[in-house]
Amino acid sequence: MTLATRVMERLTLVTPLALCFHDSVTDQRIGFGLKVRAYREHWPHCPVHAFPNRWGIYVFNHLPGLRKEEMGAGDDEYWESVEPKRFIVEVEDSERRFLPFLLEAEAPQRGLGKCLGLPIGDERSVPLYSAPTRSVDTGMAILRASLRDPSRGTPAAWALLEVRVGNVWAQGFSDENGNLALIFSYPDLVHAIPDSPLERLPLSRQRWQVDLIAHYSPAKPTPTVPYLRDVLMQPAASLWEDGNLDSPLTSETLTFGKELVLRSRGASLPDPLPDVLITAAL
Repeated sequence: MTLATRVMERLTLVTPLALCFHDSVTDQRIGFGLKVRAYREHWPHCPVHAFPNRWGIYVFNHLPGLRKEEMGAGDDEYWESVEPKRFIVEVEDSERRFLPFLLEAEAPQRGLGKCLGLPIGDERSVPLYSAPTRSVDTGMAILRASLRDPSRGTPAAWALLEVRVGNVWAQGFSDENGNLALIFSYPDLVHAIPDSPLERLPLSRQRWQVDLIAHYSPAKPTPTVPYLRDVLMQPAASLWEDGNLDSPLTSETLTFGKELVLRSRGASLPDPLPDVLITAAL
């Protein structure tokens, strides 16, 4: 005898927001160690924390003002009629690998959340940028700098720096104290010595020209934590070789196995890094 099953009531729950993050150096998804919280723009005292699921995606539930939306059917009709609300998302790394930042996102969103205003290729995965405190894997190149704004007499907080070297492009930004660590892969090796094509060039003699492109627009007051959108959309700026701001710093030489430390001649020499002077475009 087969017993008939009668559905008395059906309950559905909608996850209003899910965000994915990846390491800008390795391109790997980061599903642990992040503190991700969201709140309505005018309710910062009521943050909701996200938790990573088994796929490393940070999932929000019980966001303020979305109780009715979270109890919806989640079908096509639901997504056509729902009216998303804007939230501020704070991202912080408890393991000090990545710099903190803020995002704007709307919820509910179907599937992986898309953040507002990010000028990046894959808008459904948010890049994370290396902090100066991040440990560096063996076999990776690293550029360090302590950026300073001479017009304000302060560290150049949240300044963006791009490097181009051979077939490699990378970008990163400074922390609130102007300190920057840009980690990237070494470009293709030079396999032969020009005058002796049969002799291989040893790693200790591998060198490359690194082209430097800076972006900087100081905010007043300087935010403790910046919006990632604002960091990535800063206008072009100038790095300087000298303290008199006469000679632009546009390139440096990278040597295999050695950290590349940028410096401006005649700038102050704080411990542990010398200053690199940077000025915003007029």
